[in-house]
Amino acid sequence: MRVNLHNEDIGGVYMIKQVTSNEDFQEIIKNNPYVLMEFYASWCPHCKAFYPVLNAASEQLEENGVVVAQTEIDTFEQLADEYDVQSIPTLTFFVNGNLVAETSGQRDEQAVFDFVNQARSEA
Repeated sequence: MRVNLHNEDIGGVYMIKQVTSNEDFQEIIKNNPYVLMEFYASWCPHCKAFYPVLNAASEQLEENGVVVAQTEIDTFEQLADEYDVQSIPTLTFFVNGNLVAETSGQRDEQAVFDFVNQARSEA
């Protein structure tokens, strides 16, 4: 299931699952073996610049069995605290509900693919 939303803070129409509650998060990681989760803030210029990259990557990732999701740290602080997010954007990768990799900072599309491939191979 993909979610089509328009997010004025980030800009544009996108196809990334939005996590706004613990129930959303649990549903996504329990029902999908591979989940790439971005922690971002709507006011963060690096997050805004990274958004089109993640959006572009999400289609190919989904075709390869990876669900892409994101949560706004100011809206869902509990999850950011639980995973000790210290900087944004932060990407986390879950395999069968377990956190296996984390990285921070703006990346290009190939770096996103490399992060996911490395995390999958180490899981």
